[in-house]
Amino acid sequence: MIDRKALRIFGLIFLAMVAASFWRLSQLPDWHHMPVAGPADSHTVNGFMLFVSPASLLFFMAVLFARKWLATGPEENVRPWRKWSGLMLLSWTAIVALMQAFIIARSLGFVGGLDRLTVAHGFNALMGILIMVLGNTMPKLPWLSVRLRPLQLDPWQWNRQLRFMGRLLVGVGAFIVIGGFLLLPKGSFFPFVVSLWLATFVAGIWHRAKLRRERSPTES
Repeated sequence: MIDRKALRIFGLIFLAMVAASFWRLSQLPDWHHMPVAGPADSHTVNGFMLFVSPASLLFFMAVLFARKWLATGPEENVRPWRKWSGLMLLSWTAIVALMQAFIIARSLGFVGGLDRLTVAHGFNALMGILIMVLGNTMPKLPWLSVRLRPLQLDPWQWNRQLRFMGRLLVGVGAFIVIGGFLLLPKGSFFPFVVSLWLATFVAGIWHRAKLRRERSPTES
């Protein structure tokens, strides 16, 4: 359930990110020590962290393919979901690719005039705004059937689930924007985001189970 053009663009960017990571590692005398702010900087990090960004994109792609396998429906219903998934994929890929490009450029001594934390705050804000936009558009997407019977919802339940998940995503995006500015300097941003996503996943499962126990107003 992913637009093919978006998938091809993703593939090109992903391969470029992997190639850039290997190229930067090949320039280092020790792959375990990559300078943070230029070749002469004594503050180093493990160079293999460059592969975290491409790996996160692969995980994101796996989630989208799982959704493609799980959900089915008529073409007129699938098409908006395909467009939504493609927009989400390309937007997320662009942000992650820019983050990796900044890390590589900074390790080479470029963009040294840009404060690392300020740029990180900006990327976090972009991610949060993207999640809010996608959450806002989710309730407008059409109903799809689900291959796994325990997860199946009728159209009435589906619409309520999408509205609930849309509000959750808007909230997650807002918290990422705010939390990125408040918690990142303390090194708490990553566990903060992971906790948000886990809470969102659990809340989505709980709400779906709750809806399945409710009777549709269309039932006699």
